[in-house]
Amino acid sequence: MAINQNIQTNEHKRVQANAKKPTVTKATVTKSNAQKQGTGNKPNAGTKPGTGNKPNAGTKPGTGSKPNAGTKPGTGNKPNAAGNRSVTGKSGVKKPAKSLLDSKKNDKRNTDRNRRKKRRMSGSGKSLIAALLFGIIMALIITCIMRGSMLSTTQIAGEYYLDTNFDIYNFVEPKNEKAVLIFDNSSFQPDGIGDYEIEYTVQCGKLKTDKKITIHVADADTPLISGPDQLTVLLGEEIHWADFYQVTDSQPGLAESLTASPEIDTGRTGTQTTTLKVVDWYNNSSTKDIQVLVQDLQGKYYYAAKAARQYKLDMGISTNASVLFVYPKDHETYVLADSDIVYTVAEDGSCSTYEYDAENDSEVSAFSELVTTIKENGEEVNILSVSDFK
Repeated sequence: MAINQNIQTNEHKRVQANAKKPTVTKATVTKSNAQKQGTGNKPNAGTKPGTGNKPNAGTKPGTGSKPNAGTKPGTGNKPNAAGNRSVTGKSGVKKPAKSLLDSKKNDKRNTDRNRRKKRRMSGSGKSLIAALLFGIIMALIITCIMRGSMLSTTQIAGEYYLDTNFDIYNFVEPKNEKAVLIFDNSSFQPDGIGDYEIEYTVQCGKLKTDKKITIHVADADTPLISGPDQLTVLLGEEIHWADFYQVTDSQPGLAESLTASPEIDTGRTGTQTTTLKVVDWYNNSSTKDIQVLVQDLQGKYYYAAKAARQYKLDMGISTNASVLFVYPKDHETYVLADSDIVYTVAEDGSCSTYEYDAENDSEVSAFSELVTTIKENGEEVNILSVSDFK
């Protein structure tokens, strides 16, 4: 009995071992005498294949008693039962099972669906951003248009004449009656003709902006020549017209541009007539007719004439002195043209006032000594002898 039980146990293990194998080519079952169908009083009675009490009942292929029952290809219990088995192609590579392919297809469909959903969401987000940007841009455009209309100006003039008062409102007009122009009119001080760019501010309430305009500066003034109608010069003297005549005009230093036509010949004595002319930078011109007397004076009269004429040019009036004192010393000649006014005449004929520091006692003292020396040692010249120069 113990032997039969061991045989059955071993047989049961072989059945389980064979059942785990995926493929069985051929099953060989060795039956012992103890496993043959017997009578009801044999060991293992009631466990015969087909009965409900045998240990391996229902496990035989086809009958429920053989090992690997139900695992033969084509049955529903085999490891590679239909629906799960792999299909081997010609190359020997196993193809994925149908259920696995279906799962991958479903995953791909889900992935594609999610991608399409994301695209729709992304497109919707982009549309929202685009709409927001468009709204911002339109708001900025409207703001700029309103700001421009409130701060808009018109240039009503572009030419400014020198030596006239400048007012920004004479050149720019705001289109908005509530807007004001801000500019320091006194800051515009052109020093000549030409184009000038100026910057001003337009303000309306809290809004303001800076603007620029170009103004052409012109000169409408006619130069004015002032000076004596008759001028007396010395024989051989070179005439500098700016020493005797002034020119009033917007252009500074215009007296240096004075010309005489015809030119004066100082190499001969007598009276000559000429016309002085000046032209400014804007082509405005002026003329003055004068007479020039050329005299031949020598010695102390020459120096006295020089001093008398220079006194009149400096003071604007003739000297009150009836007698001039001429005192030669070293390379200069001193002429006392008034009680306390001394001129020095150089060898080249240039004449200038003797200068000293009136605040310096030593220089004041030296000047007083010089005046005394000129009076005591100088030659006297009656002013009437050089009256044409005073």
